[in-house]
Amino acid sequence: MTVPRTLRGAWRRESITVGDGEPSEPQQVRYLQAAGVYADVRVSKEDDEHLCFAGTSTWTDEWAKWGHDLGLAAWAGTDEGALEWIDGGVIETGSFDGPDGPIPYVEVWQRLPSESDAVLALRAVGGHALLVRVGDHSLVLADDRPAGGGFAARYDVLTGGAWTPEFSLGDAGPLPTVLDGHPAVGDELELAGRRWLVEEAE
Repeated sequence: MTVPRTLRGAWRRESITVGDGEPSEPQQVRYLQAAGVYADVRVSKEDDEHLCFAGTSTWTDEWAKWGHDLGLAAWAGTDEGALEWIDGGVIETGSFDGPDGPIPYVEVWQRLPSESDAVLALRAVGGHALLVRVGDHSLVLADDRPAGGGFAARYDVLTGGAWTPEFSLGDAGPLPTVLDGHPAVGDELELAGRRWLVEEAE
C-alpha cells in the first residue's frame, strides 16, 4: 500500500532520541517522500558519518516501511516506524538492532514548505541511481561504486524558478537536476548520461 498523502512531501528532521538519551540533531537531514518512492540524506554536522539511502516505501496500519534499494552504507533490511501526526509534523517511533538487542528511537520531523505540488520519481535503468522530487524539493543519488566510481548525492531547492543546491555528498556535480516538462509514468529519459525510467509523475 502506498503511503498516505499526509506523509508525502519534504521533511526536515528536528531531533532524534536514541535509547535513554536526550533529544539532539547531529545531522542535516532531508527526507523526500512520494507515493511509493523516497530518498533520504543525512549530512553530519560534526564528523564524516554521513548517511544517504533511497528506495520503495509502504504503509500498513500507521506503520511505514522504507526499503533500502541503494545507499551509501551497505544495508540488507527495511526501516520500520510508527507515525503520529502533530501540528506541522510527525513523530516517528521504532527500534533498530544493537549489539545487545533492539534499541528504541524517537524522531521528530517537520514538513518543509512548498509552493508546488509536483511529484516525480526517476530510477536509473540498471538501478544504481534515484531522483525524487516533491514540490520545491529534489534529492538525487547515484551509486557508481560497482563500476569503479563513487557515491554521490545532492539535495536541491527550487528558488526563484531555478534549482539551487543546498548540500551534497561526493562528486555531485554530474548528477542531473529536475527536468522541465511533464513526463508520464513508464517513459524513459536521457539525463546526465544515464537512462531513467519514470516511476511516479504528478
